[in-house]
Amino acid sequence: MLTVTRYKMQLIDLICEDMASHKDDFTQHKLVLTGRDPVEINSGVIIKCQDMKTTEEEADTMIVQQVAEVKTKKVLVVADDTDIFVLLLHFCCQDLLAAHGLTGCDTVATYFGIGKAVALRVLRAGVHALSDIGDTIRVLSEFTSQATPFILACYGQPKCTSLTEARQKMWASKVGRSVAGAPKLASLPPQMRHSRKMWPALTFRWQSGGMHCNQIHREWIQHLDGHGKMAPKCFSQQLFPVTSP
Repeated sequence: MLTVTRYKMQLIDLICEDMASHKDDFTQHKLVLTGRDPVEINSGVIIKCQDMKTTEEEADTMIVQQVAEVKTKKVLVVADDTDIFVLLLHFCCQDLLAAHGLTGCDTVATYFGIGKAVALRVLRAGVHALSDIGDTIRVLSEFTSQATPFILACYGQPKCTSLTEARQKMWASKVGRSVAGAPKLASLPPQMRHSRKMWPALTFRWQSGGMHCNQIHREWIQHLDGHGKMAPKCFSQQLFPVTSP
């Protein structure tokens, strides 16, 4: 049941309402409820905290941010989830979230054999800027111009000009070293069309009233229909030839 978002939101609302109804029990401690409408319960008094309202979709990082907001001392985070570490470090390195998204997150598939340590090493080299990744005003060509060199560097192919060239080069290298047969396709860089699929996935933003994104293609716009579901308007052009050459 909790895999359905609206059911999960209803459960959160019920828990927050129940805890707020016991406000008189919180006389010695401060309690912050970050449900649909954030409130602070202090000395039996409920105070609305609209300044703490957020569109952050990661509950773990949202908890840390709000604890830091209401507490002046240092906040110690103990977690075994790499995503939490990466998302929180965004405040120290603005390109870190983009690198995290490019190398695998909730909406983008990860690359075989390319972990966060590899992405961090490429990022620390300071050669590849990722300022356009996730920016809703950027077009596909601008996204690709930054994402492609970064991905190539993660695969150790910084001199290649395209993912196709890197795939061919790595294929030839692996075949030449192995006598057992062809290498696994998963070990090669993604295809060029991967950027087209990855671009809208990294550009979606939560806004008031639901999930929206700017026009991500001249003839492809994602929007919310009357039932609160994503309804794509698909390409009118053909994505592949009707007949083989």
